[in-house]
Amino acid sequence: MRERMVTRTIVSTKVIAFVANKETGETGKKVYTISGSLDEQAAEKYLRKKYETPLFKICYVISVETVEQIYGMSETDFIAHAAVMKDYFTKAE
Repeated sequence: MRERMVTRTIVSTKVIAFVANKETGETGKKVYTISGSLDEQAAEKYLRKKYETPLFKICYVISVETVEQIYGMSETDFIAHAAVMKDYFTKAE
């Protein structure tokens, strides 16, 4: 008998950015994966907020690609490793 699977389609955004490290003087391309679907402007804003420091700069976004990937695991593994959402949907008092 074939074991049942739990699957989810996850959408993420692959961003290639040109970055600069002011401390070392190195520049280059860096690949980031962001959860969800973002356009170029939103992706750049997100990267600047999350990764920029006074010494590490996101210079500009080179490319943005939305990636849709299906993930899955056996129902047995899912039950063993998933968090129980018992109180998640109940109204807080």
